[in-house]
Amino acid sequence: MTKLKQYLVNLKLNDLQVIIALAMIAIGGSLWYDRHYFFWPPNLQSALNDWRIDIFILLVGIVLFFVTAFRPDDTLLIRTLLVVCGGIVLGLAFLQLGHIIFTSEFRMGHTAIGDVVLFLLILHVAHNR
Repeated sequence: MTKLKQYLVNLKLNDLQVIIALAMIAIGGSLWYDRHYFFWPPNLQSALNDWRIDIFILLVGIVLFFVTAFRPDDTLLIRTLLVVCGGIVLGLAFLQLGHIIFTSEFRMGHTAIGDVVLFLLILHVAHNR
């Protein structure tokens, strides 16, 4: 029981990493569920909606969550995962911004804003790690 308590303490002490991990899990899961989220440019639609990318995003979030719980002192691994998360989120923000600019579809505007805010949170956590 004491091991479980230690893992829960690790999650509580690294609450911002847990938020980032859960956000990545949610983003990966929602992209996996919505097979037609990206529609521009039309010639890249199948590549952008590929389920393997969605599973990768989901797995990065899951690995970050478990590393935060079980290996909170592994700074190199956590920073690497945070860099990967930042790249994913910034890439998604640029893709969504491209949808807004080139198709005049503003339904992705709030998602792009959320991705930029999440990217700033990732930068903050990585900088203070």
